[in-house]
Amino acid sequence: MYIAIGCMIIGVVTGYFMRGRMDGFPLGKVTMAVICLLLFILGLELGRNDMLMENLPVLGIKSFVIAFMTVLGSVVFAWILYRYVVQGKKNGKEDGR
Repeated sequence: MYIAIGCMIIGVVTGYFMRGRMDGFPLGKVTMAVICLLLFILGLELGRNDMLMENLPVLGIKSFVIAFMTVLGSVVFAWILYRYVVQGKKNGKEDGR
């Protein structure tokens, strides 16, 4: 954890002192390439993990349930908020002032 934070701090300091000197450098493309490489390596590590591969169906179902419940909760809360705010104004009610 300290190594990651240290690398980020070193990057911020280096970026601060390199302002204006790297205008033509395609930093966005390099960043995307490094992220893709890291994701590929992460996939390799996950694919080598036998316990994870055996439990993948159960993990997939749990992940789906968590994602579904998150979306459902957001929709329900938005509906409640809509009824309270928008329909309250249509019925002549003020917003609590």
